Amino acid sequence: MCVISATRTRVTGEITPVRAEQSRTYVDNEDLWGAHLAIDLDLDTSPYTVPGSDRTAWLKVILNRVYCVEQVVWYSSNGSPYQTWTCSNTDCPCQVGTVSTTP
Repeated sequence: MCVISATRTRVTGEITPVRAEQSRTYVDNEDLWGAHLAIDLDLDTSPYTVPGSDRTAWLKVILNRVYCVEQVVWYSSNGSPYQTWTCSNTDCPCQVGTVSTTP
């Protein structure tokens, strides 16, 4: 059996996360459902985040420094954008001198 993995290529200006964390991993199986799968560029994998002890579910990416993030894109398994969040000047003003990156 031959398994071909679909990988996404980073777009110009895309910030590369250092690591990812989540509230809790489904059935505590980090290999199959860990947060790292959110940033591995493999379209055939994804994390499975479940609520933690405080009954909230969250996924967080850690960057190597402070950035002014203008847009966050969640990709579907076919490589197309599934959901996009774009910063507006009212809810996340970027300050002069910060690095601004739009994927």
